[in-house]
Amino acid sequence: MRKTSLDELPQIWNVLCADMSLVGPRPMLVNQKYFYPGTDYYKLRPGISGNWQVSLRNESTFADRAAYDRHYNLALSLKEDMRILKDTVHVVLRATGY
Repeated sequence: MRKTSLDELPQIWNVLCADMSLVGPRPMLVNQKYFYPGTDYYKLRPGISGNWQVSLRNESTFADRAAYDRHYNLALSLKEDMRILKDTVHVVLRATGY
C-alpha cells in the first residue's frame, strides 16, 4: 500500500476541507521544521503531491526539499500543477513510493 502511495488517499478529505491542496509541498512533521533551511514552504499550502514527492524523495536531503519548494513557489502555475499531477500518476503506477 505504501509503495503505491494509496495510504495518501485519506488526505483527500483535507483537500475537500481546504486544509491542503492536491499539489504543494509535503506537510512537514513538527520536529522537521528545525532541519528545513528554506522559507518557501511556509508561503505555500501543503499538498498531497509535489515536486519532492515525484522526485527522488527517498534520496533527498532537507536542502533538496527546500530547493524543490523554492522551484515550485517560483514556477507556481496551473501548467506546473498539471505536470506534477501527471508525474504523480507515473510514480503511483510504477509503485516507487515509500
